[in-house]
Amino acid sequence: MYPHTSLPIRPAIAASHHAALERFVSSGTWFWGHERHAMLKEARHASLCRLCAESRMALSPFITKGDHDSLTDLPEQVIEVIHRLVTDSGRLTEAWFQSVVDGGLSAEAYIEIVGLVASVIVLDSYARGLGEDLLSIDAPRREDSPPLRKTNPDVVDKGAWVPILAAEETPGATLLPSVPNILRAMGLVPSAIQQFFDIMRAHYGLANLESALSRPQIELVAARMSSYNDCFY
Repeated sequence: MYPHTSLPIRPAIAASHHAALERFVSSGTWFWGHERHAMLKEARHASLCRLCAESRMALSPFITKGDHDSLTDLPEQVIEVIHRLVTDSGRLTEAWFQSVVDGGLSAEAYIEIVGLVASVIVLDSYARGLGEDLLSIDAPRREDSPPLRKTNPDVVDKGAWVPILAAEETPGATLLPSVPNILRAMGLVPSAIQQFFDIMRAHYGLANLESALSRPQIELVAARMSSYNDCFY
């Protein structure tokens, strides 16, 4: 999968990357396989968008006007979400989210896009870190089963942009919720939770992690990188 690196690739990582690519050509809950494959291409192209580059330099990302430089024929609101997530996610606002929903994109579709874009970032960051080419996969030749397009009823309104997964909120021994909000945030689309966390856990698991680093060392690296990336959580 990464033929040019001399570094060992853990089998669990290789397997999770292969599975993630396969999901991009399979129907999800809200999008067809060919649409999800187009999102993979669009997410990788977003960093070359002139409008996004101008927006990142602006005091507010929403004062720049124009059209995104798109590589696909995905709907305008889908392209807007992908480009903003990739290029300037730290400055997204609830008003912006509401504008894309008002433009015709459902909250459920938004969550599925978020999960897919987050998966692309994991895949591509890993490849770039190794100095490898980005992994690619051909578009599906034949569509598989259609998207179910069913909303998960097991969600609650907690004042977030979207309803989140219903879960036990009693703090555990660490005084933190037993189910973290970063997982609950994609509760409207359980498949998005599974798809993203399947690849994330191969890189950063909370138990049984095969690593030469100790748990405190892992947490230190994760905290520093989260700070550099302006991670809300």
